[in-house]
Amino acid sequence: MPNEPTVKCPNCKGDAEELASGFFHCPSCGAIFGEAVEAEKRAEPGDTAPKSGFDLQGIIRKFVRNPKPGLIILAIAVSAAVIGIVSFLGSIGSEEAETETPPEPRVAEERIEVNEPYTIVAPDGVTLYSEPDLWSSRIGLIPEDELITVVEKRQYWWRVVRGDASAGWAVYRFEDFEETGSGVEAGEPE
Repeated sequence: MPNEPTVKCPNCKGDAEELASGFFHCPSCGAIFGEAVEAEKRAEPGDTAPKSGFDLQGIIRKFVRNPKPGLIILAIAVSAAVIGIVSFLGSIGSEEAETETPPEPRVAEERIEVNEPYTIVAPDGVTLYSEPDLWSSRIGLIPEDELITVVEKRQYWWRVVRGDASAGWAVYRFEDFEETGSGVEAGEPE
């Protein structure tokens, strides 16, 4: 048969003839060999099957060529079992997370009580927070040129009191505040 691809003998590389399904005979050297060489004959160019170990691609190729209902049911059952185990382990982890106490707010520890007047010089104003923590709620925005009093300092946080007696925490940045009453007053000699 001229259209049938030839199978080569693994010993002498001569053309072999098929004896039965999956078995071949080499007339040159007399060797009889089987399935491994037939798989090489069917392989598409560029396919290389591993010589040893677990060949998942080969199993998938065989399954696609000859699907069996029992294997389909087995594949579905294995997939369901894996999904069940993963979701069970995930639910155990989420229950542990629910019982943990929430982390403490990141509040600066070092406190210095002061009573210093300042003016806001930031063009966009300064945001006030309920606690010295960026995750706390925002309670207001102090506009530019408003006079405030700083009553407490904690590292980079200042507790400020506005003219209407409302208070909150602001993140201190040098360019946002200007101390009032310091430096040269207008009209005073230097």
